[in-house]
Amino acid sequence: MHAQYPLAAGQIHHNGTKLFVHILAVKKLVFFIVRTTMKIAKLSGADFDACDVDLSFVLVWAIREQRLHLQDTTDMEFDIKLDGLPLGGNDQVAVGLAPIGFENKSSESALFIYPIAIGNCKEKRVNLKQLTKNLICQKK
Repeated sequence: MHAQYPLAAGQIHHNGTKLFVHILAVKKLVFFIVRTTMKIAKLSGADFDACDVDLSFVLVWAIREQRLHLQDTTDMEFDIKLDGLPLGGNDQVAVGLAPIGFENKSSESALFIYPIAIGNCKEKRVNLKQLTKNLICQKK
């Protein structure tokens, strides 16, 4: 464990020694690793709060998951899906990648959508352009 995440709080007994683990520190460490690995970042230049991830990391995640289930193919296709919905009283738009033709995965199921961006905004053309700007640049 890193020095910036001090051990404290709850106790775990292992081989007669007491280890102190601070749940919040572990949670912070896990979220830090996920944020840096997936390159989750606030969307700059948007008129609303939004975050997106690096497209290449999401594609690697999807391809590795397929290989894990022995469904490896030479070509893999994805649809880009947009969905606007109110969540907790706020308008939100989510952007995700949906696998096409993957065995045991439906492109219609929300369980098999790989998220790439989310924004607190209405589903309007101007907002969608801002939300997908980085995705379009990475796709080229």
